[in-house]
Amino acid sequence: MTGALSPLRMMEASESGSDMHPIDRALLLLHLAMPDAGMDLAGLPLADRDRRLIELRLATFGDTLSCIANCPGCGQPLEFELEASSLLDGLGAASAPEALTFQGWEINLRPLDSRDLAAAARTGNREQAAALLVCRALDVLRRPEGDDGSDVPDAIRRAAEDRICQREAAEDIVLNLGCFACGMVWSAGFDIAEHLWTEVDSAARHLVGEVVALAKCFGWHEADILALSPVRRRAYLEALGLA
Repeated sequence: MTGALSPLRMMEASESGSDMHPIDRALLLLHLAMPDAGMDLAGLPLADRDRRLIELRLATFGDTLSCIANCPGCGQPLEFELEASSLLDGLGAASAPEALTFQGWEINLRPLDSRDLAAAARTGNREQAAALLVCRALDVLRRPEGDDGSDVPDAIRRAAEDRICQREAAEDIVLNLGCFACGMVWSAGFDIAEHLWTEVDSAARHLVGEVVALAKCFGWHEADILALSPVRRRAYLEALGLA
């Protein structure tokens, strides 16, 4: 179970992750939440990474997630809430490596991880990114009899890409949404890494304001202020008429 981010860790995340790619931000949050875990976070299958991010969100901010999405039909913003515990229940286990046999070829597909996504993002091209993900996830176990060691045929790569897409789609969080204004119904993916980063960054900016106010009034150090519980900090701010 992933523990909560302390106020100090949230401020560290906001500072260190401001210029990071979203993939790196997700790993940063996990690293700050469990610095002594001793695991290769970048090598976690994406479903396992997202499960830990949901656990981190639940531990840090509670069960209720406030969300907003714009209707693709009329543009009306739709506000709704999700439960982190329900997201955990609905998130399947990461796919195990899978062996496939096709036209005499036997290949192995492993689950994608953050390094794979980062490599694909650097291509800047959707088709190249898809081809790279297949190349990274695919390992040839056995070639057809008499094969001269040539490259994997396009038909095998397409079959592998289709299977990778099926596996990853089964692990995605998909929301079914409806617009009260125009009645449009649509499905949208939910990115827990992006959502959690936004919450952590916002909380960190709010903490800066609290630290400035209390330091100015009492001369306390940042670390001492952040060590106070949220209830205690708010009590002091209310006493000063600042909350």
